[in-house]
Amino acid sequence: MGTILLIICHPNPRSFTHAVARSLSAAIAREGHTPIAHDLYAEGFDPVLADSELKRRLSFDGLVARHVRDLESAGGLALAHPATTRAPLAEPDPLVERPKEQRRPGRDAFIRATLMAVPGARKNSMNAHTLPGCVLGTYKSVGQPVQLINAFETPVRPKSGLLDASIEALKAHHAKLKETWGIPCDAEVILPDVNLNAFCQALTQHVV
Repeated sequence: MGTILLIICHPNPRSFTHAVARSLSAAIAREGHTPIAHDLYAEGFDPVLADSELKRRLSFDGLVARHVRDLESAGGLALAHPATTRAPLAEPDPLVERPKEQRRPGRDAFIRATLMAVPGARKNSMNAHTLPGCVLGTYKSVGQPVQLINAFETPVRPKSGLLDASIEALKAHHAKLKETWGIPCDAEVILPDVNLNAFCQALTQHVV
């Protein structure tokens, strides 16, 4: 097991990009590797290549030198940055060419980052770090995503607490949709019925 260099490029530490980076770093560690992270904005990394550096093909910038050393000694490289173009989506997925065991950590990191990222509208509120009370995760080998908003067409108004009653309404509506329309689910898992690790494991085992 060796080191994996993780490069993070986003100015906002509460961004989805940073959430992905944190989950990816944890996934790298779980696989027995040592993550070495460089947050380019936090470090004040200067991406401008000076003419003098170009001519001598060498940088005297101490931060650049540290990046080079870490890159040369790393056994792998991971990048976390916003997608500014849709062009890569049209290219073949390089992960598909790898064994399932190598693809699962990336899917696991994406799921965790999606669940734990702070929505933009809540960043500056007192509830900015409130994690979801319920998450329904499904895997379907065929079919399309299902909209569950109609579970709350009738408002939930229990005498004590909203969360438990809302979860039950969501489960009941989803079950009714599956029964009515014959919607197959190869896997179905719900937080908080299981913990986050079991949730991710239940979904990532279907990586193809």
